[in-house]
Amino acid sequence: MNLPYHFPDPREEAYRRAREFQRLSVAERLAAMLDTIETGMFLLRVSPRREAIDRIFLEREAAWQSLQKELIRRHGQ
Repeated sequence: MNLPYHFPDPREEAYRRAREFQRLSVAERLAAMLDTIETGMFLLRVSPRREAIDRIFLEREAAWQSLQKELIRRHGQ
């Protein structure tokens, strides 16, 4: 069955975008990454689910800190 639309192969699309990114200068790459981070932080700030996001972040941070403390207790000096 021929459909009137075509979805690109996700692997080919990822490869194409990676190649585009690799052709950028270091400054352009850094600017692109910072733009992505800033956009994500903006979306977090304006999210209607901000309280849930903050709660999950704090839970994960506490778990990570607990793990680090346990590793230091076992293997640290």
